[in-house]
Amino acid sequence: MKQLLFLFFLITNLVSAQNFSLVEKKVNGYPKFNKVENLAQQIASDFKTEEQLVQAAFYWLAHNIRYDLDGYYNPKQKRISFRYRNEQERLEKLQAIKDNIVNETLLTRKALCEGYAQTFAKICTLLNIENEVIKGYIRNSSNDIANPKTNSNHAWNAVKLNDIWIYIDATWAAGVVNNNRWQPSFNAYYFNFPEEKYFKTHFPEKKLWQLRVGRMDKKDFYNQPIYDAAFLKSDLELITPSKGLLKKDSII
Repeated sequence: MKQLLFLFFLITNLVSAQNFSLVEKKVNGYPKFNKVENLAQQIASDFKTEEQLVQAAFYWLAHNIRYDLDGYYNPKQKRISFRYRNEQERLEKLQAIKDNIVNETLLTRKALCEGYAQTFAKICTLLNIENEVIKGYIRNSSNDIANPKTNSNHAWNAVKLNDIWIYIDATWAAGVVNNNRWQPSFNAYYFNFPEEKYFKTHFPEKKLWQLRVGRMDKKDFYNQPIYDAAFLKSDLELITPSKGLLKKDSII
């Protein structure tokens, strides 16, 4: 019973971590950072607990990096290839590619989801916090219902706090697209968004990250209704319909 109570205490603490009042005052006063190392050093100087360190990184990204709409609507095809002699060299070259994405994100103050995810991961790594970048699929439009994507179309993060993995999407926390224009609007929901609602919006490409949350296949993920931000942040639960695409003979 004590173990169960302790686990409940940890989970409750993580859920309540969506209150950013402890970090926002300091982070709002940060100067512009062009180097991720300087940003991580400032965060480490101002905050001590892992929860606050991660919150600060998330909050800073969501408030200081704009989504690159031009890059989204007019993507530049970049084919990356390199040679390597051993596994260590391969990993080093992959890390160099990721570091270039991070550097460009801080210099331009804009990014696609990969830029948000890689920058957040780099900050966490510099802060010695275990983390992973998750590639996968998202749905945010009625056009996505029953329309599975062949290739993954999003990247977000997992962070390990108190031996529990929590999930973070700094891209979706930063704002929304309204009439083809970027509208900054901080959404704390995407810091440690609840596992029971995870598959309503996000579906990891790797089986490992699917099974950490539950069981659902890609087809069922895309067949669901689309849930808006207000519903996700509420305590409401949709009982029926369970599918977003309704046939004519199923409508009463």
